[in-house]
Amino acid sequence: MRPVSKPVLVLAGLMFLVGPLAAVARQGLTPLVFLVLLTLAVMPDVRAVWRAGFKAAWIPWAVPFFAWACVSNAWAPKPQWAEWGQMFATVLAGVLVAGGVRALQRDDAQRVLQAALIGVVILLVFLLEESMSGAAVLSWVRPEDVQTSAATFFSLIMSLAARGTSVLAVLGVLSAVLIYRRTQSTLAAAIFLLGAFYACVSLPMTTSALGLAAAIPAFLCVLWRPRFFWSAQLTVLAAVIVLAGPLAHLIPSQAHVDAAESQLELGAQHRLGIWRHVSGLSDEKPLVGHGFNAARFFASQQEKLEGLNLPALPTHPHNAPLQIWLELGAVGAALSAALIFGLWRASRPMMQRPVHAAITASMVAAASVIACFSYAIWSTWWLASLGLMAGLTALAFKTLPGQLAAPE
Repeated sequence: MRPVSKPVLVLAGLMFLVGPLAAVARQGLTPLVFLVLLTLAVMPDVRAVWRAGFKAAWIPWAVPFFAWACVSNAWAPKPQWAEWGQMFATVLAGVLVAGGVRALQRDDAQRVLQAALIGVVILLVFLLEESMSGAAVLSWVRPEDVQTSAATFFSLIMSLAARGTSVLAVLGVLSAVLIYRRTQSTLAAAIFLLGAFYACVSLPMTTSALGLAAAIPAFLCVLWRPRFFWSAQLTVLAAVIVLAGPLAHLIPSQAHVDAAESQLELGAQHRLGIWRHVSGLSDEKPLVGHGFNAARFFASQQEKLEGLNLPALPTHPHNAPLQIWLELGAVGAALSAALIFGLWRASRPMMQRPVHAAITASMVAAASVIACFSYAIWSTWWLASLGLMAGLTALAFKTLPGQLAAPE
């Protein structure tokens, strides 16, 4: 076996950190994606892959969306050109990471992937420990974030611990497949998935559990009939983005809340109230939106929801499609759907490898569910984590067979 190069050793160490950093310092994922990018940049084979990557079939569909987001700063209440640059650089770094690891030799890819899988297992163990101990480790690491009194929905320190479950949810099925391939044990893979689901349920971030729950059937369906279910999944995702704005008008105003909604948990009522409020703001500029990252401007107005006395818009809408409608309008929603179409066209060769298609479908399903209920669409740490996870997926595809019954 040929010796391991220093860049590969560094890359393995960096990919290992994806799990631990997601658990204790989610903001660290943003510099991590750039460190991975710098490590890949010293490899000549990777640079050749990057040059070819800019000719990828999906690129022409992505450029209009990001250009529109940039241009929308011109009419935003507070233009944020620097923030757009940070967002774009993070997305570009993630794309280059995912493309760059494809240039690694198969044995190097296996080493890096093994280190990353160990990191994900550590992430799971940490999250299980925090859920059972009431975030004891994070309470010790970040004592300033410990709330002695009850918060509106749950304690801040438990919320911080729960952030790692979003990464675990997206990587859950991929990690289970890798565990199965390494151990040839269905039981080991099932135990990992059950542990991941328990961690997501026991920590206060319901959307992670929903994301993982969506990822498993997405994997199985695409594995069974790749072309049909993958196309259906992306079609549904595009439809959700395009229809989110109009459908948000169906959410009744607080004065007309029915008995069923009044019985919802306070957090769910708050989320519906936010979406109702965002829908009203979107009506003011339905075609072009209020401009890039305008949600933060409206959040600074500190409006309250009628009847709930809770923020009408706390930093962002907690719904990526509605944030697109609020900030980029119908044009942005249409460009988002066009980008998804471009990704579908570019992914057609992957349908010849059902296992790869199924893993991709599981990750898209989990990330989409989380995006529709949790993070801001421009959040750099979340975009960086998606880029790193795409890199892990590309590594897995170098080592996993495309067919379920393929020989070793």
